[in-house]
Amino acid sequence: MYEWCGYSTYGTSGYRERTKEFEDYPIPIFFSEFGCNLIRPRPFTEVSALYGNKMATVWSGGLAYMYFEEENEYGVVRINDDGEVDILPDFKNLENEFKKAHPKGTTHEQYLTALENQKTEKNNECPNIATGIWEANEKLPGTPDKTRCNCLDKILPCSVVPFGAEAGKYEEYFGYLCSKVDCSDIQANGQTGTYGEFSDCSVEQKLSLQLSKLYYKIGSNDRHCPLNDRNVFFNLESLQPLPKDSICENVLDFVKNITCSDGRCSKPDLVRSKQSLKVKNPSNNEKKNDSPIAYKTSGFIILLISVVSAGVLL
Repeated sequence: MYEWCGYSTYGTSGYRERTKEFEDYPIPIFFSEFGCNLIRPRPFTEVSALYGNKMATVWSGGLAYMYFEEENEYGVVRINDDGEVDILPDFKNLENEFKKAHPKGTTHEQYLTALENQKTEKNNECPNIATGIWEANEKLPGTPDKTRCNCLDKILPCSVVPFGAEAGKYEEYFGYLCSKVDCSDIQANGQTGTYGEFSDCSVEQKLSLQLSKLYYKIGSNDRHCPLNDRNVFFNLESLQPLPKDSICENVLDFVKNITCSDGRCSKPDLVRSKQSLKVKNPSNNEKKNDSPIAYKTSGFIILLISVVSAGVLL
């Protein structure tokens, strides 16, 4: 909640309207963030209102954002060049405002009594799903599974690293790949309550997954991923054998099954061994045999340049 900036007031900041909106809410609520930084150092005068009589009966306090100073300039302390913590004026102001606050707690019995009274007076149930009124589905996504997502970094033949300043490529590449393969396994829709198997993974992992699915479908038999970009590379780790019945092996089987459910994948390329890809990686002996050729070729080119240069000078 960043509506209170500098020396604003309960009436002019918007706090009054927010409090009115939640005055009959049946569960405890609090400000997960507060601390507008349009004025620095921040005086944090909103603390007195948040813990005062007008708001304490509705709100259960709040959390000032944030502790360490970063580029966004919301911190109350800063790490100096020596790795030590420097206290900023914002910290002192927040400390002083908290010292002035004297909120009164609510016992469990008081809360239950108030809750029962609210139930008899008003219906606090969420409204039925309706366009423009309440579009959030009751079905929530599952807890993110970091282990399963990390498996994608190991098993997928094509990997993507962050695009940084070229973030616009995400939309472009997803648009292209999702026109070639089924991307429902990474999509999440809070309105319909449908969440793909890998919808909780990072954007790079999601893009790598779709790119690898296209690699499988095309039936590539080399280390060239079907997207020419410096941030896309063939993942050599995917060539390593996986422990039988491991989480990553199960994830790989799942990816292959959903990719080739229509029978369009080239079967031999789904089981890609080191031998099948060895042609792209010369052996040490091959490298040694190639070296003299490289040096001879370079010497010939240097000699040719010298002759041409001499002719020009003559």
